[in-house]
Amino acid sequence: MAKFIEGILANSKVDRHGEVLTPDSLREMVEQINTQYVPMTIEHDPRNPPVGRIVGAELVELEDGAVEVNGISEIFELNDVTELKDDSREIPTRATSDDLLHIMSDHSYQGKSAKILIKEISNLFGSEEMEEAKKSLEPLSVLSILGMFTAGAVATGFLSKLGADGYDLFKKKLKNIFSSDLRVATEQLLLFSIALDKEGTVIVIEIIMTNPDSDEIERFMNAGLKDIDTIFMAHVDISSGIRKIVYEYKDGTLILKFGVRKDGVPLELTFIRPTNQSMGNQSA
Repeated sequence: MAKFIEGILANSKVDRHGEVLTPDSLREMVEQINTQYVPMTIEHDPRNPPVGRIVGAELVELEDGAVEVNGISEIFELNDVTELKDDSREIPTRATSDDLLHIMSDHSYQGKSAKILIKEISNLFGSEEMEEAKKSLEPLSVLSILGMFTAGAVATGFLSKLGADGYDLFKKKLKNIFSSDLRVATEQLLLFSIALDKEGTVIVIEIIMTNPDSDEIERFMNAGLKDIDTIFMAHVDISSGIRKIVYEYKDGTLILKFGVRKDGVPLELTFIRPTNQSMGNQSA
């Protein structure tokens, strides 16, 4: 049986970063929670599958004039089977609604040099830079590249969006951000969030690199993106409700980690192993 917990999710008081969430932003949080399934991960680490989901929330006014969000969270139990319900609620995805590439940074990227490079990349993309509002205790930093692509044309899609010169410039700036001189955290993640439309359903493939060096970034941009095109989307069962598939990219290999259903429930996945050896182990 799943375990349900009630608690305070956020409030309008000054947080440990010296920042304040406005009442309007908290209202938007409540609205999002009550219309979507919001997955819960340990310290916002995208390398780990969800441990639960937030299923409901309400806004409460306090006596001192502040407001807080009270929520109900469902914690998944080991080996528990959660039936997929046919309802309109789904997990939020970071799929973009346009044909542009986007760059998203979190709170750790406040240094002037890193911010300049991020701004230059967003200008290269022709899109506005995005900031992810997460309040993690651990020194974990995430920089994300987001884009919508046609299945089977991810690698060529990057080239068509940027052009050959823009593609090379993007790689150079990305390598500079992850250089040792600009390191912003003990663990610095580079995440590519690639949205693919399959039979009218958007499935997001996330590829995560931990503390990538210049060689790893070059390898992924030159070969890893092509490997994504060989993932067997034909073997993704839409009826399973899957909406996200997460890979780790390490030493030139894509390693399948887990999937997430539209209701926030993690899935173990098995794909037919491609003949391309650079794909590595594709079963989980």
